[in-house]
Amino acid sequence: MLKLNRHQNQLDFIRYNTVTKAQDVIYTDKNDKWLDVTDNYYFLSDNNSMIVTSERNGFNHIYKLEFGGALIQLTSGEWEVNEIQYVNEAKKQIYYLSNESGVLNRDLYVINYDGKKQAKRQLLTAGNGWASTEFCPNGNYYRLQYSDLNTLPKYTINDKSGKELRVLNDNFGVKSVMEEYGFVNRELISFTTADGVTLYGWM
Repeated sequence: MLKLNRHQNQLDFIRYNTVTKAQDVIYTDKNDKWLDVTDNYYFLSDNNSMIVTSERNGFNHIYKLEFGGALIQLTSGEWEVNEIQYVNEAKKQIYYLSNESGVLNRDLYVINYDGKKQAKRQLLTAGNGWASTEFCPNGNYYRLQYSDLNTLPKYTINDKSGKELRVLNDNFGVKSVMEEYGFVNRELISFTTADGVTLYGWM
């Protein structure tokens, strides 16, 4: 079970024995200010470890946790993991969405984990747009919705390596209508505030 304190800056994962009523804290996530509590955690079948995301270093990244023991960071960098999509325990792979390719993007990546060191990751989408995925139960295939600033959403079925197997809908009819009415491409703009924060928009 999960226990969040009143200040919402400490989250405890508690293991509870329904027979003996014994309980112990297997993991604690903390933040000086506030925790963004998500459901991005996956309990592994060995019953002694889990995959979890945390913003403990300032950016949301993936960690592998041994209950009551080591916490191993699997991804790192000045970018954010948006969401874990699928964990393949047999091949020790994690599929996740992140904005590593650009702050305005969300792409699908796969990373191998061995529980000992930061693993290499592979980009499975185009690297210049916005992805949304839904995996089948065994993880061999997924439905991909992908678009960018000037491209309508395209819906496909892909295999676990990222290969496109079938196009479900490419919005060709809508594109034809947009061309007929003379739609023009959007242009990205950005500016920096007096506080040094970069804000983005489009024309």
